[in-house]
This record gives sequence, structure tokens and C-alpha cells, in this order.
Amino acid sequence: MKDSGFSSGTGGTATGSANAPVPFDLLAQHAPCPWALVDAAGRYRYFSPAFVETFGYTLDDLQTERDWFERAFPDAEERERALAAWCGDKDGGSTVRPRLFRVRCRDGLDRSVLLRCVALEEGSRLEVYEDVSGLVRHHEALQTVNRRLMDIIEFLPDPTFVIDRAGTVIAWNRAIEALSGVPKEEMLGRRNDAYAVAFYGCARPLLIDLVISGKREGLEAYTDVEAGASTLVAETFVPTWNNGAGVYLWGKASLLRTPDGEVAGAIESIRDITGRKRTEQQLRQSERKYRDLVESINEIIYAIEPSGRITYISPVVARVSGYAPDEVVDRSYLEFVHPDDLELARSRLEDAIAGRKGPTEFRMRIGSGGTRWFRTFIRPVRVDGRVVELRGVLTDITDQKLAEMALRRSEALLARMADASPFGYYVIDTRTDRVLYFNDRFLEIWGLLDLRGGLRRGELRNRELAARVLTLVKDPEAVAASGVPLRDAENRAEVEDELALADGRTIRRFSAQLRDNEDRFYSRLYLFEDITEQQLMVEELRRYRDELEELVRERTDELTRANESLRYENSERMVAMRARAESEDRLNRIFQQAPIGMAVVSLDDRFLRVNDALCRITGYARDVLLAMGPYDITHPDDVEAGHELSARLMRGELEEYVRDKRYIRRDGTTVGVHITIGVVRDQAGSPLHLLSMVEDVTERVKADEQLRVYAEALRESNKDLQRFAYVASHDLQEPLRSIVSFSQLLERRLAGQEDPDVSEFLAFIIDGGQRMQALIVDLLVFSRVMTTGRPLEPTDTGQVVADVTRSLSASIEETGAVVTAEPLPVVPGDPNQLHQVFANLIGNAIKYRSPDRAPDIRIGADLGNGFWRFEVADNGIGIEPEYHDRIFEVFQRLHTQKEYEGTGIGLAVVKRIVERHGGRCWLESTPGEGSTFFFTLPAV
Repeated sequence: MKDSGFSSGTGGTATGSANAPVPFDLLAQHAPCPWALVDAAGRYRYFSPAFVETFGYTLDDLQTERDWFERAFPDAEERERALAAWCGDKDGGSTVRPRLFRVRCRDGLDRSVLLRCVALEEGSRLEVYEDVSGLVRHHEALQTVNRRLMDIIEFLPDPTFVIDRAGTVIAWNRAIEALSGVPKEEMLGRRNDAYAVAFYGCARPLLIDLVISGKREGLEAYTDVEAGASTLVAETFVPTWNNGAGVYLWGKASLLRTPDGEVAGAIESIRDITGRKRTEQQLRQSERKYRDLVESINEIIYAIEPSGRITYISPVVARVSGYAPDEVVDRSYLEFVHPDDLELARSRLEDAIAGRKGPTEFRMRIGSGGTRWFRTFIRPVRVDGRVVELRGVLTDITDQKLAEMALRRSEALLARMADASPFGYYVIDTRTDRVLYFNDRFLEIWGLLDLRGGLRRGELRNRELAARVLTLVKDPEAVAASGVPLRDAENRAEVEDELALADGRTIRRFSAQLRDNEDRFYSRLYLFEDITEQQLMVEELRRYRDELEELVRERTDELTRANESLRYENSERMVAMRARAESEDRLNRIFQQAPIGMAVVSLDDRFLRVNDALCRITGYARDVLLAMGPYDITHPDDVEAGHELSARLMRGELEEYVRDKRYIRRDGTTVGVHITIGVVRDQAGSPLHLLSMVEDVTERVKADEQLRVYAEALRESNKDLQRFAYVASHDLQEPLRSIVSFSQLLERRLAGQEDPDVSEFLAFIIDGGQRMQALIVDLLVFSRVMTTGRPLEPTDTGQVVADVTRSLSASIEETGAVVTAEPLPVVPGDPNQLHQVFANLIGNAIKYRSPDRAPDIRIGADLGNGFWRFEVADNGIGIEPEYHDRIFEVFQRLHTQKEYEGTGIGLAVVKRIVERHGGRCWLESTPGEGSTFFFTLPAV
């Protein structure tokens, strides 16, 4: 073989002989691609420097082509394929045919290379390699992304297909297979509108074709078209589907673009909306069918939008209200509601939209300027789960309302007369054994006031009440037997008798049957009167009469003798009586004009005197109150506690008592009062009567209730905050850690690649993930200040500052900061949270330092008004005055992330911790000179 001009040295790469031409030497040294020279015998004669750098092999490693294939292709199958390709290229003359192989380098790494084998003179060969590893990895990554995209499209619930720019189907998902009946295998790779045949039986443009071509011819075949720059949405009817019944389809087609904005293809999603369209058609037919019907009835039929706008009202509205239909339609129905019933009408509309049923009664203004009562039933109409309309019926109930109001007035009058009566009564329904009516006097006579609540609520029956009464009489069997005759419907007798009670009292009873308008027996009436005092008075009168006759005889003489002395005493008594009258007049004016309610109450709990203020509080006239007692107007739930306190007062255990209770006003409403009860005693210390002072505390009770509601809302808010902390600590941080960890792993694997964009993008991902992790951690700290804090204990703040300084020692040394702390006090606190406070404030002083001087941080405290005032002062960049109020709020940052790192939560955590300890925060700052942060903590 002739000399080819290359050296075949055995020590590594040939560098060229002394006789080699200069152009070849330059080519060998500077050619960018790896290449090798093989002689006719299959021995390597030369490796270019790029070959050695790329693969790591020298002529000492590879003597022949067999050595190369053994080392570069460890896989037997790939080695045989490479040999076959190499031999084919060698036998093919000078034709250059690139082959892609994955070869094993000397360092054990694989590279993807394109191999070209070129025939030279005298049987020599030139093997040229191109390293395409980066392109192969990029291609594989693209293939992975495409596979994932196709998987997403495959499992979309809507029928979906994709075409490329040339109109070739490249995706045909399961849903569209089910809709069209055409399998994916028959459709992928088809073009020329072949996919339209599956829908219409012939090739015609679909939305996907129109959006990719930019043309709009053919849209006339669609309805409800929405056309955008790169999207088309429309509906159409396909008559051949569903056995000739046809179906309605909704479609949306959008362009797909490459990263540089070029059109790469389009995607179309289709949805069967036949059910919805059929429903809409049936709704329109039903509306036409029933419109004539609703316009012929007496009730007003109407329809309104959820906003309240009237969209339809039947013609009968003109006869009932005086408004013509066209005067009402397109106006809000609230315009016609009486002002006092507006809130009720709004609330009922919200209930109807929410699906809560029930009639509503309210007043409406009519065309003549008057007002009439209406009852309405309203129900929502939903389409696809959304309320699109509300329909209702209005019935004029004015006459019924007037009759009801008259009946209520009559019943109220009768009830008031019954309550004012000295007789106790109750009425029972013989059919159901229910107690229909009773008054408090009945309960007082029998000592059954504890049953008042149960009777009013209908919880007690007559048999239960009768059983209790029988325990109070001397002869229960006789009393039970006396009521039997009235149970006979034919017994119309009215019975009056007297009942002897076990406590010695005597009750007169009047019993009679009650019958309805058709003379049917349905109820029994009982009237009771306590005649014990009357009997005692009769006996006492007889005794007095006898004693009086004797006394008259004895006293006649004495009166005669005393007559002279009385004349003398009379003048002195008149003077004393005038002084007493003047004193009583002053006391009476004070009593009547007092701004709070006042009453004098007898020892048996009856009002003896009441002033104007008490009448205003209870709503009763003075004469009505004087016929009652305090417990007649006391809320039933407060009676038992009042009796207990009064008993203790009378036993001398209390000089007075104060309590909050409720009165039932004359109009039936409840008023909260604060009362003070004291005993007025005679000179011997015996109680004469009670003095009661009453203050209306309704507004205070409302405020207490509002405070309770706010407290409950705060508890719910804290629960939500705790749930958020749990989610943030588990469900948010875990995916962030995965993103950051895998991004860092990918960054290390791609290190050294010549694609700066990839490195920059990965840096953005890692930085953003780490900042999000820091934000979540800070948010957790902020949210847990009030929920995870430890009980306050004596805490040495000087030791806390020393611990913080040690933890920040690296930053202090790096910046040359000087931290000076005066002697600091021991305060009640949470050591961990106070550590956070000082760490945030000192750390901020270091972070926001002035660029032209080292940080100088001073910490001190002074005592005043029971609080320690702490200050952390620095000589940093300072804060503008307009930001002083906002700086302690969450996420308030005055600088960008590039200028200063952080999340904007630190000072909000400081404020929350200090407030938890019972203190407050503020700052003073001069821009360019520094800032001083103050906070207070209780000294005890």
C-alpha cells in the first residue's frame, strides 16, 4: 500500500508526518467533527483530536476496526447491525449514507452519533462521526410530551380529535369513537375532510377546517355561532343520527400553535346536547300550552327573573290591582311591595331561589293608590341546574286578612278581660283532652304557676292537670266523681259547688258544657274563685259584731272622759300631719319622676304603687299594673329563680338582691330588665313591703348577644385557620418539595449543556419553589401564633436577645453589625414567641442596612404605666412615613424580591405575637437615617 500521508504511531493520536501537506494537518487539528482513517486491511491509521476528545479512545486502545466494534458496541445485536451497515457502506463505493448509532465511550457513557463511511483511494476509508446526543434527548423529550398530550386527549370526557396543518387526523379519542362509531385505527392518518364522513356521510368542512383555514364560508350550516380570532364555537343538527331522529351537537374548535406562533394544527371538541335542546323545545311548547290557561283564572300568574324583573303577568292583574300588564312587565316586583314588607319579599325571593318552599303574605300597592293583601306561592325553574326564572301565583286575601285581624282583636279583648278577671278559668276540649284556654288567676288559685309554660306550649293535657289538682284537695275521690256528670253530652246542667283544699282553703267552682253553632258538645268550662278569705271574713264579722257591742258599752264612758283631752291634742296633731303630708309629697314626686322604673310591692307579690317609668317599660297603664303582681308580667322561665331569691330576702338571708330578668310587655314582646329588690321594714324590723327598682337593659342584652355572635364567628374563623395550617403544612409543602427536588436533580444532570435557556428556566423554577416554601412556612408561623402559643411564664428577655444574637451570628459577622443591648427585664411571656419577635426585628435591621455603613443595632426597655416599652433601633435605610401604618400588615413589602428577599409576613407575626401578650407595636423612622421599632409588654 502506498504511503497515504498519515503516521500510524502507536502511542495515541497521530499528529501527522513531516511530509504531510499543510492543508491536511490543519484539517486534522481543527475539524469540529470526530473522524478516523482506516486502511484497506481494517487497521486504524489516524484519529482526529475531536475523536479522542469525544470518545476517549486512542490508537493504543483501538488497533483495528474489530477493536472499535467490540468497545463501542457492547450490545451484540447493535454491534451486528453496526457491522452490517459499515460493510454495506464500504461495499457501496463512495456513497455517503449516515447511520444513527448509540456508542459506548471509554468513560462508560453512551453517546448518540451519526456515522458516515466514505471510500478513499486504494481501499482506505474515512469514518466521520457527528455527536447528536443532545438532539436525540430533545427528540425523546418531545416524544414523551406528545405521548402525554395524546393521553390527556384520549381520556377527555368530550369527544375530541386533532388534525395537523395539512388536515391529517393525528388524534381521535375514545369519546369520539363512541359518538361517531368510527374506531381510531380507521381514522388516524386520514385527511381531506374524511372525518366529516363520520358525522354527515360526506366530506364537508367542519369547524376545525374553518378555524384552521380562517374562512367563514360554511358557517351558515351552524347556529349560535361564536367566532374568535383562533376559536369557533357553534351548534348544529345532524339529521341522519339516532335512527333518523337526528341529534343536536355543540362544537368548539381552536388553533394549535408552535412556540414561535406558527399554526401547527387544530383541535375540536364535540358534545351531544340533544337532551338540552329537546327540553328547551318542550319548555317552549309547554309555555304556549299553559299561557291561555293561566290568563283565564282569577289568580294572578306571574314570572320573574332571579333579579326580580317581571317578565310575564296574566291579564287578570288589571282587574285585581288596577295595573295593566304592560305597566308591570320589565319592572321590579319590589316596586309594588309595601315599604314595610320589602325585607320579607326580598328574603322570600332568596328562599325560593335556594329551593325553600312555602307561601308568603305581604301587602302590595295597587293602581288606585291603596294597599291590598296578597298570598304568593313561588317556585324556581332550573335549566341545567341553574335558576333561570321563578314562577308564582298571587291571590288577593285582603278580605280574609281583615276578618283575621278582627278575630284577633276580639280574641285579644276576651283574653285581656279574662286575665283581669278575679276568677280563674280553664276550658278543655273533650274530644282531644287539650287545654284550650286558661288564665294566670287559675294557676295562682291552685298554686300551679310552674305549669304555665307547659300549658302555653300545649305540652300538657287535661288528665295530667287534673291529676295534679286532685293532689291538692282533701277528698280526691269526691272531686273526681263530681266531674263525671258533665262528660255526658246530654247533661246540660250548670253546676256550682265548693271544694275543700288540703291547705285549708275553700274554692268555689262553676262548671258547664260548651257547644258549637250546631249544638254539638265539644268542651267544658270551669271557673274558680278562692272564697277562703270571704268565709274567714264572715266568721270574723260575727265575732266582731259581738265584741263591738260590748266595746261600745265600755267605750262610751271612756270617750266621754277623753273628749276634753282630745280637743287639746288635736291642734298638735294637725301640725304633725301637715309636716308628714309635705314629706310624703316630696317622696311621691321623687317616686313618680324617677328615670328608672320603681314599684312598691306587697309581701304577697302585688303591686301597691308603680311610677310612670315602669309603665313605659312594661307598656301597661298604671291601673292595670296595680291589679297585677310582678310575676304576672315576668317571663315564665325567670319565675322560679325570682321566687327563690324573694324567699331568701324574706327569711333575712339577703338585705337586697340584684338580677337580670325578662318582662312580658302588654304587646307580647319581651323586654330585658335589671332589677334591684329591697325590703322596707318597720321600727321593729318586721317587713312591711318590698321596693323594686327596674332598669330597661334591652340594648345591653342585644349588645351581649351581638358579642356572643362575634365570638362564635371568631371561633369558627380560628377553626378555619387551623384547617388551613394543616393543609399548608401537608398538602401544599409536599408537592413544592417534589418540584424543587426534581428541578435541582434535573439541573445537575443538565450541568455542562450548552443550552443557557434550560439552565435559566430551571433556576427560575427552583427559586420560585423555594420562595413559595418560605412563604408557606411564614404563613404557618403567622397562623399558629394564637393557636399554638405556650402559656405565659416569667421570661428573661435579656436571655432571649442573647439567644437571638447567637442564632444570627453568621449574618452579624458577615455584615460587621454591632448589636448592643441594655439590661432587659423579666416579663410574663412565651419564650419561643418572644424569640421570634426579636429575631424578626434584629434580622430586619441587618437585612435593610445602609450600603455605606455597618449596621448599628441598639436594644433597650423602660417601665411606665404598668408596661415595659421595648425598642429596637438601627441606622439602616429607614421607612417613608406613608408606610408606617401598613408595614405591620401581611404581605406588605416596600421592596422587590430582587432588592431584598422575604415574604412580607415577618412584621405581621411580630404584631400578632405582641397583641397576644397584651401589648402593641409602632415605629418611628427617618428615611436614610434609620428606624426604631417599639412594642410594649405588661409588666405583671
